[in-house]
Amino acid sequence: MADDFIAEEPAGRHEAFRQWVGSTDVPAAFAMFPKDISQPPREWASRFFNVERWTEMPRGGHFAALEEPELLVDDIRRFFRPLRANATRQATGRAAESRDAHALR
Repeated sequence: MADDFIAEEPAGRHEAFRQWVGSTDVPAAFAMFPKDISQPPREWASRFFNVERWTEMPRGGHFAALEEPELLVDDIRRFFRPLRANATRQATGRAAESRDAHALR
């Protein structure tokens, strides 16, 4: 039954969902733990999210934060590190532009 729904999905429906969620512009990370309840395929996640990081963990399950906190924290840090570096560079560039604009006055 669910397969029929997916097969008969009107063209553009999942694109409308992506726009509604607004997920195409926001970087997303997925940490897949082998004993978790659901295991969505990466292809599915990529249809709806801007997947920047996909990590298949060596162990852990549905309560990963309790079961494998070090693995989870390390993965979260690795995801955000380049985003923070980019934000810092952008902020530094904006500050320099602002100083230059004030100096011209």
